[in-house]
Amino acid sequence: MTEHAAAAEQTRLEAVLSRLAGHPVEITIRAERAFTISFEAIDRPAGERIASFVGGRSTSVETDGECGTFVYIEA
Repeated sequence: MTEHAAAAEQTRLEAVLSRLAGHPVEITIRAERAFTISFEAIDRPAGERIASFVGGRSTSVETDGECGTFVYIEA
C-alpha cells in the first residue's frame, strides 16, 4: 500500500469511527500493531463502542478530564 493510499484509508476509518462515537476522532499509530483512537469529549460509552467495533487482542478505554477519551488497541 502506498503512503497516499494508507493516509486515505486512515481518513476513511476516522470518518467511520467519528460517526460511531458521535465525536471527531483521531487515530495515532503507536507501533506496527498498536493504535490509539482519541477524541476531545469525555464519553466512556462512545469509547467502549469504538473498542467493541475495532476489537483486537487488547483494548482499553481511558478518560482524562483535561484531554478527553482514549481507546488503546493492541491488534
